[in-house]
Amino acid sequence: MTVDPDAFGLPGFYCPFEAAIHPQADAIEQRAIAWIDQFAFGDKDRARLIATASAEVIARFSPNAITERIQAVANMTYWALAFDDMCDEGPVSTCVRDFAVLAARYQRVLDLPDARTLDDDPYVGALQDIVRTFRQWATPAQMMCWTGGFRAWLLGVAQQISYAERGIMPSLDAYLAMRIYSVAGQDLMMIEMANGVEVPLEIMSSRKVRALVESANLVMALDNDLISYAREREQNHSEMNIINVLLHENPRYSLQEAVSVAVALRDRILTLFMKLGDQLMLTADEGLRVYVLDIAHGIRAVIEWGLKALRYLNAAGLAPERNLISSHYLKEPSDPRTEPPSLASVSWWWEQLGR
Repeated sequence: MTVDPDAFGLPGFYCPFEAAIHPQADAIEQRAIAWIDQFAFGDKDRARLIATASAEVIARFSPNAITERIQAVANMTYWALAFDDMCDEGPVSTCVRDFAVLAARYQRVLDLPDARTLDDDPYVGALQDIVRTFRQWATPAQMMCWTGGFRAWLLGVAQQISYAERGIMPSLDAYLAMRIYSVAGQDLMMIEMANGVEVPLEIMSSRKVRALVESANLVMALDNDLISYAREREQNHSEMNIINVLLHENPRYSLQEAVSVAVALRDRILTLFMKLGDQLMLTADEGLRVYVLDIAHGIRAVIEWGLKALRYLNAAGLAPERNLISSHYLKEPSDPRTEPPSLASVSWWWEQLGR
């Protein structure tokens, strides 16, 4: 693969977490492909879905997870990315009413995965299989957290589609509040299940852990925005992402200025995540320790995966001839400040330091 001379150059990713990957990553991917083939996604969708290499990002997320459990999480991630593409590019991408019908159908599966369905939607059958598998070894509290995260994801996507349908670009503050949910943060809710550990619900529900989880979600969302921007630009999409939001809110910004501001905000949030994580680890039990460490793995995983996934390297998400992005790692944050930004949607996270 060659790097396009006009590749979108990112200023670099500050990420002090070491890369890691599950030793069974290749086998997990092959079994996930076999799982995909059980459902009629269509040849084109199948090829594009396999090219996402979703198994790799999950294998990097939880490198020490129980193999059979991380397998189910990988399957779920393929499902989520297929659903994400449908919401971004399919018929529901600009019609929130149609999306609401779809979302209600999938929420019903979360509650009753064994219920008979009269439609032939392959996403329903695949999601039923995922939920049934999770229920085999997840605790009731873990299922509650995961399904709650799933519903929040659907709500975030609905909000995003609503903005698109009305032709509205949200403010930066409104965008961040939405993006925390639309990034599919339910992935973080699967870490406990995959590792066979459990964080007590009262700890998971605490404001400090909530701030940790939300800040990590947003870092990964902003990284995804930055990495996917080149593909969206190549396709002439004016989709909602951190760069377009900043350009809309600050018309005088050049593209590179908007990128720099986005990266600085991202680095500032990552610095907060690290401080919150350090404080939590002082008194963490095994479950919380594994949870925090794997969230850190996940932040690195999204970058490692995104910078080489065909999904982001070229417009089609399939052909490897052109590489639309280039980047590298940095040892220091571009904005190391520890005080909160003037953004109501996230500023409360910083208030949890020292509590």
